[in-house]
Parts: sequence; C-alpha cells; structure tokens
Amino acid sequence: MKSFIASCVQELMLAHVNPDEFVLVIPSKRAKRYFFEAFVQAYKKPIFLPEILTIDELLHQNLRKTPIDKTRQLFLLYQVVVKNPEFDGLSFESFLSWGPIVLNDFEEMNRYILDTDQVFRNLLSIKELDSWNLEEGKEISESQQQFMAFWEVLPLIYEQYVHELTLRGFTTGGLLLRERALNPEELFGEKQTYFIGFNALTKAEQNIINAFIQAKKGTYWADVDAFYMNSSTHEAGMFHRKNKEVLGQAKAPFELNELNSKELNIEIIACPQASGQVKVAASALSTLTLEALNSTLVLLADERLIMPLLKNIPASVNQANVTVGLPLNQTPLKPFVELIFSIQENKERFKTQSAYYKDLLALFQHPFITVWVPQEVREKITQWEITSIKNNRVFQSEKQLTFTPILDRILHLLLRNWDNDYPTAIKSMQEITQELLDAIGKNNEFETQILVVFQQGLMALQNLASEGFPMMNLRTFKQFFNQHWSSLSLAYHGNPTQGVQIMGLLETRMLDFKNLIVLGLNEGVLPPNNGLDSVIPMDLRKGLGLPTPREKQGLFSHHFYRLLHRAENVVCTYAIGGEGIGTAEPSRYLTQIEMELCRVNPRVNLVKKMYTTPLLLNQDYRLSSIEKRPQIVHLLENYFSKKVSASAMLKYLQCPLDFYFRYLAELGEEETVEEDLEMSSMGKIIHSTLEELYLPFAERDRNNEPVAPPPPPVKATDIEGLISKAPEVLRRHFTLYLDNDESLIASGKNYLTYTVALEFVLNLLKNDRAYINSIQGDLYIHRLEAYLTAPMPVEVKGAIITLNWVGFVDRIDRIEERYRLVDYKSGKVKAEHVEFAQKEDVRKSFIACKHGLQLAVYAYLFEYNYGFWPDEKGIYAIQKSRDAFFPLTLKEVDEADFMEDFRALIVLILEEIYDLEKPFEHLVSSKYCNYC
Repeated sequence: MKSFIASCVQELMLAHVNPDEFVLVIPSKRAKRYFFEAFVQAYKKPIFLPEILTIDELLHQNLRKTPIDKTRQLFLLYQVVVKNPEFDGLSFESFLSWGPIVLNDFEEMNRYILDTDQVFRNLLSIKELDSWNLEEGKEISESQQQFMAFWEVLPLIYEQYVHELTLRGFTTGGLLLRERALNPEELFGEKQTYFIGFNALTKAEQNIINAFIQAKKGTYWADVDAFYMNSSTHEAGMFHRKNKEVLGQAKAPFELNELNSKELNIEIIACPQASGQVKVAASALSTLTLEALNSTLVLLADERLIMPLLKNIPASVNQANVTVGLPLNQTPLKPFVELIFSIQENKERFKTQSAYYKDLLALFQHPFITVWVPQEVREKITQWEITSIKNNRVFQSEKQLTFTPILDRILHLLLRNWDNDYPTAIKSMQEITQELLDAIGKNNEFETQILVVFQQGLMALQNLASEGFPMMNLRTFKQFFNQHWSSLSLAYHGNPTQGVQIMGLLETRMLDFKNLIVLGLNEGVLPPNNGLDSVIPMDLRKGLGLPTPREKQGLFSHHFYRLLHRAENVVCTYAIGGEGIGTAEPSRYLTQIEMELCRVNPRVNLVKKMYTTPLLLNQDYRLSSIEKRPQIVHLLENYFSKKVSASAMLKYLQCPLDFYFRYLAELGEEETVEEDLEMSSMGKIIHSTLEELYLPFAERDRNNEPVAPPPPPVKATDIEGLISKAPEVLRRHFTLYLDNDESLIASGKNYLTYTVALEFVLNLLKNDRAYINSIQGDLYIHRLEAYLTAPMPVEVKGAIITLNWVGFVDRIDRIEERYRLVDYKSGKVKAEHVEFAQKEDVRKSFIACKHGLQLAVYAYLFEYNYGFWPDEKGIYAIQKSRDAFFPLTLKEVDEADFMEDFRALIVLILEEIYDLEKPFEHLVSSKYCNYC
C-alpha cells in the first residue's frame, strides 16, 4: 500500500506537468525529505522540485517585524503590568505565578482571532457573578475588590502590551497568525498551494486555508480513515470533521477505509519495569530483516525511554536514526543546574562563604565532571572525601579545595557570590559551561551537545539581561531561570529515509511505516493528562471555540490512529508498575482497539502478553548461610590474631551470619559527613564531655600513669561546679565534632540533639551527686576511658587458641578500697538486662542477661591488669534522672561461677566458629541484623 506522501505525489503528477508549478505547505520539516524522495522516485528523471514550506515558514514570508521569544514577552508584559496603579509594587515573584498563563491566553485569543474586547467583557461578567453577594446591603470585601480590579484592568494591559510590541517592532506567533488570517491575500502567490497533512487547525489557520481555497489558489488534503471519521464521537476525527465542514470539502481525496477491513497484527505487552519495555523493542528489532528495518518505527510514547532504548538497540540494527527532541530537563543537565542553585541557596541559608559538602560531593560525582577528570584527580577527590569524613567538615572554604586548574576554576565560579546580581550569575554559568566544554572535548558527544544547547540558552538570557532584569530574590530567579532553560531541547536528527526510525509522536506527522513498535503507551502518558492553565474558565473557552483538554486529547488521538492506516505489524508496550493516577494503566487507545476496532474489523489479530524478566521478581536472593571454605578459615585466623571485643562475641550470639559479615568480611556502613548528628555520634560527644569534666579528679592518666599530686575525691560541691560548666563544655565538643562550625548547632536537628545530650550529661552528674551523698566514704575517679587488654588461652578441640581481649571502660571508680566499673549507655536499660541466672545452657544465660557478656569481659580485663576482681560492675543509664546505675546482680551464683560460665561460653562460641561443618547461619530470631 502506498504511503500518504506517495499518494499525494501521484495526485500532484496527474494535476501538474512539472513539480515546480505548485507549492506544498506541510506541518513539519521532517516530512520534506520524504516528499523529495517520493518526487524523485515518481518522476524517475531530473526535475525541479517544488517549494515545500512548513506553515510557520509560509507565515513568516516577507515579515516586517521581529519574532519575540517567550522570555522577552514575559519581561515586556511585566513592565506593562507594573505601570498600572492597580499593580503598583507587584513583585516579579508574584507576577510569575500568573504572568505566563495570561501570556498563553493572549496568544490563544489571537490564534483563534477572537474579539478580545468581547472576551474580556465576558470574563469580567463571570467574575462579577462569582463575587456577587446575595446578602442585600453587604459590601464586598477588600480582597474581592482587588480581585475584580484585576479583571477590569486586563483589557487595558492587553492593549498596552500589544502597543509596546508594535512600538518595538516585535510580533508574537499569535499576533502574526491573527494578522495573516485577517489579510490572507498577502500570502497568495502565483502558484497553486497545497495544504497537506494538517490535523488540529486553529481558527486563524482555517481562515487562511479557506481563503486560498475560495480564491482557487489552494487545496487542502488530509490523511484520515472512515473508522473514526464516520463516528460523531471518536476523538481521532474531532478536528477533521470540523475542518471538512469549515473548508467546504464533502470528502477528503485520501479518506481511507482501511481500519474497518484491513489485516492488522497487534501485540500488547504489559511490562513490570521500564527496562522491560526497551527489551521488548530490542527483541522485536532483532527479528527484522534489513529491508523491514527500513520501514520500521520505534515510537516513544514516553520519551523518557530514549536513553535506555539507545543503550539496548541490538547489534543487528546497522542504522538507527533518532528524531526526537529530548528535553534538557531529562538529561544530566537538570541535576547540574539544581546543584548550581543549591550552592547559592546553602550559602544564603547558612550565611557562609563556604561550600556545603553535599553540594561538593554531588559535583564530583556528576557526569559533567567524571567524564573527563584523570585518575590522579579522582584519587585526590577520594582523599578529600576521606579527610572530610574524618574531620566532619560540613562546610569547606575555597582554599580547602585544590584539585586541578580546570576543576579549581569551576569551583571558583560556582562559589562566586551572586548577591542578587543575576546578569553576573548568568555570566558565571556561561563561564562554567565553557570550562566544561573545553574539558570534556569532542569525544563525549552527548554531554557536549547538552552543554552547547544550554550555552545557547544562556546567551539568549544574557542578551535579555543587558536590557535589565526586574528586581527578584534568589528563589524567584531560580523559578524564572528554570522556566527559561527547561523549555530547551536536545535535537536528534538522523537520516529520515534509511534504517529504523526512532521518534516522538509529533515527529511522525505525515509519515507511514509497516512495522510499529510503540513504547510507554500508558494512560496519562499518551494521551497526556496534564491540565490546561488558563484564566479563562472552561465553559467560556468552549463557548468561544478555544481548545479544552478534550481537544488536546483529540489531537494526540489522530496522530496515533493515523499511524495505523498503513501499518501491518504493531507492538505496543505499557508499564504496569508506577506511581500516580493512571501511570500503571494501559492507554485508552489500547482499550479502544480491543473494544471498538476489533469488533468492527475481525481481521485485526490482537494478542495480549506479559513481559517477564529472566529473574523472578519476587525471589529473595539474600544469603541465609555461608559455608566455611578454606578462604573463610584464613579470615578466622586473621581475625583472632588481632584484638577481640565483647561486642564481637555478642554479635555472634545474636546472629552468626551477621558476625561473619561485620567482623570477618569487614562489611561496614558507608561513612559520611554528619550534618545531623546520629545517636552514635551523640554518645561519643557525651563520653568526651564527661571525660573532660571529670579529668581533674582522675587518679591516673590515659597511659595508666599516676597523676601527681594525687587529685582529691569528688565532693557534692564539686558536682555543682561541673553542672554549671557542662553546657559550655558540651557545646565546645559539639562544635569541634562539626569542624568548628558553631552555626550548625544554633538551630534545627543539631540544636535539639545538643539539648538532649545536655540533659543526659546533667542526669549523670545529678545521679553522681546523689550517689556521693549516699555512700560511706569518699568517691575517687580512679581512671577515665581506661584502655585494657588481656590474653585468654582457650582449649578448642585439643588446640590452644588465645583470645586477645580489648575494652574501653568508661570509668573506674574507687570508694576507699572498693572498685566499681562503670559503662555509660544512652539507651534504655532495665533491671533484667543486668540480672544473671544460670539457664539450661550458658548461651541462654548470657542472651537473657543483655549486658552480662560485656561486664564479664570488663571484669576479666580488670582482674588481669589489677590482680583482683572489681567489687562492682554495672551500667550507667544516663537518660535516667535518678537511680541510673544498674549493677550486675547474680541470681543464686557467686562471682566464681559467673566467670566460669563466661569462660564456658567463650569455649562454646569458638568451638562453633572453628567447626568447619557448621556454616555461619542467619538466626531467625534475630530481628536487627545489619547485613543479613
């Protein structure tokens, strides 16, 4: 079956001897190449090709005014608006919330050649009715008066806006269309003009085409099918039914009746993931011959699939031509622009000249940087990250950031203060973009093209900035800037007549393909369900003949159904996993095909499938056990040759597999700079604060050397002094932890963490004061943060294994000649956590006594280093305001039995660990494994 373009060329050959006797006007530039190809194939001899214009090119012929872009229109409208007393003092930020909407309405009124005065009168009447108060004698409010003033002055704003445009020699797309529609004869030429392939015509476009037809200088041809044209309700024929009526055509010369009778193979495939959709496309393409590929279209209903698709095109496809406008806000440029603004926002928010570490981290990990930095710079960045984490540097000055000349210049430009000077901000962004272009080079075409288009957008904005920006803050500039650059697209233009074609829906106008692969055909994606922003109410829009969401859906519907006219094989995919209304539902077009087309045409072969990935989606691939192979034995020997802590043995008791991951495989949580302090960090700060407060009373230093002269005991009056010093000492340790940036604890989460930590410190001090007042004798602080080590030889299956215990005892107290081991805990502590009773086996005994194992290790360490057992050992629950010390209590056992059970537990653990037949298994009862 001939394509629509080939059929048009055949009709033109019958009507004209030579192709240069007429002019073609078509909807898109892309179809020009197909027309040229069709003319060459039809005439089979050297010919003068006809002039082929898009509708925009026709309208712009002999234009005496300069087209103005949307951003400049917005600035001009704002200048007009603020000159009116009703809008005196209107900020640009407030204007941005409605200015672009009003501009679009102005354009639409012109495209549909409406009487603007009548439109504004209708609007005012509607708003007056909305504000009408039924309560007799009650005056309308001030806000209602301001609301009404807007609608009253809107006609004047429009008039002034058009006057300013005319005065400056500018025109907009809508004004140009109105002018041409009111004077269509200015577009007439000597040759016959054919308007081909149009769908949703505005009133102005209809007037222009009708004027050509009435003057016998033009002809209108549409590509339609009886399936939807003969239905008064089918949305695909909505515009064409109106066009036929307005343009006086009883029957379009190319109105087909194919969809009602032709054979058509359609596969509808539901895909759980986006990756599945591109896999379907790759599979379908791999089965096609070279000839078939030349007549194949991959239609991106969801254009976000462009990058995954390009990465999955099979090697058998020699040529894939992309013609789709990829919006820049769907490329890596979007997070880069967000990063630029984030740096300025954080400098403003925290009132600092330094850079926020998260912004720096995002910069160094961004493709615009990683694609070109050499290995030695990457190593510098890695070292910078390690140092930042070690010193907890939340903010860093420019002098702390030295890597390579190009990266240093980029950092300098990024950290330059804008201070509401946005022309300078744009200039900085231009310089950053140029630095990146120079660094990336031509080998990375994708990133280069993105930056080139962005640079062009910046240049346009810089030209506008030279005329002066309105006053705005950073937030407003960000909103305005995003409106400007996010409308830009990265244009792909491949060979339109050879190889498989990859397009968005609008690029397919007038083109035909035998094989269609449609990706992302979900409701809300095609047709899109984004609303219509307008100050004109929907009922008035409908009365005026302006498009509503219904017409918008009709536009997309025809584009889709037109592709089916001459197609033979169609594969459609849609996603069944998504968020938001409709995102997981198939498009209504698929439902219409099944419920309507299949019923009238039995030759439509419809197959519905579900795409399944090679891996089962719900299968749990987590390991539940690790066999003790030779390399595991090597890890064991390596681990036990080093110092061993009580927490490691406790981890084994809780879950052997978690012990393997944490201590043998040495998996750990990724360290990051903490801006909001975690509980573990708060605990460290509390420990260091208490150590400083009690340090003047410690009998021994960190090296276990006696302090001379010997410090006095701690008295209740001393505690009063420590309570008064505590807030300042704690604040200093907080600030030190946050890289000496005190602003980070001035407010927010860190301030709340500080207040909680202060409460804990004060709780402990008050508990100590109560303890001093209750004991017989004096309290001496024997040691703080006591680092103790001790070997423990253990016989395991006839072999001696020596455990090298290590522990930090937070505090060792001395009350006369009695010694007390103290361990601080910021979590909740209960009496049963320190109650030890013998169960049926030692494992259960120590599991039941949550802190028993740790306190046993501390007692063993103390005995080894001091030669005698401590008199008391326990947990200090610092979150408790009183009765905070929980000593270990032994139920029906003595100290010797307790320590004997401790040794038996260690033997049991080591026997299990060294039993090569027993794997490291996840303990089902363990609910808090970090790595299982």
